[in-house]
Amino acid sequence: MPNGRLVLSLDKDTFEMLGFEGRPSRFNNKTCSRFVVPVDLTDSSMAPGGKGYLRLLKVLRSHLNLQMDFLISHHPGGRATLQPLLSRYVWSEHRPEVSHRSLSNLVCPDLQSCDPLSLLEWLGAVDADVSW
Repeated sequence: MPNGRLVLSLDKDTFEMLGFEGRPSRFNNKTCSRFVVPVDLTDSSMAPGGKGYLRLLKVLRSHLNLQMDFLISHHPGGRATLQPLLSRYVWSEHRPEVSHRSLSNLVCPDLQSCDPLSLLEWLGAVDADVSW
């Protein structure tokens, strides 16, 4: 995340196996099946070679054999700082396609009383041009 935090969302078995400190996910109130583990990458122990960095790296490498794709965004002029980090990997730069449309006579939900899931559903319907 832009604030220097890595947020891991782990199932219960992986959370227990890795032994990280975290908290139950707020999205499932019935059972505690997912956990959120925030990692502060700006902490001095998370610098390459630091105690926290080495522990995180060791745990992830020894218990999880993962390969993943990342979507990385950088600020204008920030490409030079990303280049050394990305030089060991196969990567490509993509420019998003930006489009817009004007909507008139659109009935918006009341944000004061609308729950987040209803708002997300409404946004999806507007984007899909579904009459509401």
